Amino acid sequence: MQRDSSLSGLLSALNPHQLEAVTHGDGPLLVLAGAGSGKTRVLTHRIAWLVLEGRAEPGEILALTFTNKAAREMSMRVEELLGGSLKGAWVGTFHSIALRILRRHGSLLPVGPDFTVYDALDQKRLAKEVAKELSIDSKKIKPQALLAAVSRMKDDGLREGDIDPPGDTSSQYARALYKFYILYQKRLRQAAALDFGDLLVALLELFDRNPEIADTYGRRFKYLLVDEYQDTNRVQYLFAKKLSEVWGNITVVGDDDQSIYGWRGANIRNILDFEGTFPGTSVVRLEQNYRSTKPILNAASSVIAKNKGRHVKTLWTEREGGDPVVLNAADSEGEEAQWIGERIMDLTATGYRLGEIAVLYRTHALSRPIEDELIQRGIEYAIFGGLRFYERQE
Repeated sequence: MQRDSSLSGLLSALNPHQLEAVTHGDGPLLVLAGAGSGKTRVLTHRIAWLVLEGRAEPGEILALTFTNKAAREMSMRVEELLGGSLKGAWVGTFHSIALRILRRHGSLLPVGPDFTVYDALDQKRLAKEVAKELSIDSKKIKPQALLAAVSRMKDDGLREGDIDPPGDTSSQYARALYKFYILYQKRLRQAAALDFGDLLVALLELFDRNPEIADTYGRRFKYLLVDEYQDTNRVQYLFAKKLSEVWGNITVVGDDDQSIYGWRGANIRNILDFEGTFPGTSVVRLEQNYRSTKPILNAASSVIAKNKGRHVKTLWTEREGGDPVVLNAADSEGEEAQWIGERIMDLTATGYRLGEIAVLYRTHALSRPIEDELIQRGIEYAIFGGLRFYERQE
């Protein structure tokens, strides 16, 4: 009786499409979750439903996220829904889960069981050392650019044996990159270290050389769930595919319209081709938006509809009202900043607090004219995710 009431309470707050996704049985599931449609609710409620329905023990569930914060919040929300512990379930980032498995089987790794994981600062330091050792002119080819290129190779699942040496007609950059990659990896091995990008590559190599280990984890995790699937790269896709081979119960949640991380290795084909990769896929579209008003949603939808090669979604909302979206085409960054300053003054004059107003820009390098305008007008402001322009080191 208590189980029935818990299930009823769990499912009562879901809309019909969320309910369909949460209570999906076995087999692959693709949840196309438009912006503000409650994707996190679907993931957390699905995990709780799997446990309460008796389909899986917590230890038979693996949930993959992109940030540690998202993993913590997911675990906390599921435990609130269950009214108890989720102990035994593996909820974490791709890299943290990979590291956990690698630590368990370190004796089988070429690098050994006591390897160090190089963070971003370690990688930058090593990149500079390697570039200097190879006499690469850092003014022409920056070590950071070479390091980023090596990271992209690893995102694509490439190993040293997959990289062909450049030919005589190859560019200076291609020759430098190849030499950099080979020496960079050599220095990592000499230090008994893996960098961030190595973790998943090393895990797949471990699975390839020891298929019984891959089978053990595949059998353990009856249900695999992946958040923000549109942001996965090739090596993350290969990892998820490998672990779902035994049971075939993989649930991915994402939105190809929100795929913005191609520059760091994300492969939008992972979500676009999901149905072809996983035969028998059920598709659920979450199209009700709970975040925005109709004018904002209509404007965003009219722009994104022009994208080619996308899953068609028709977002809608019950939220009425809201001001129309205004497009101001300025002739210069100074004119743009002036317009922003005037808008802020107009808004505060009608009763809005400064804390209710946000200015978004693409990169911090664009903040200077806006900050100059705010300072000139005596408008107090705070920069999030970085320093004010005049607090940055020159």
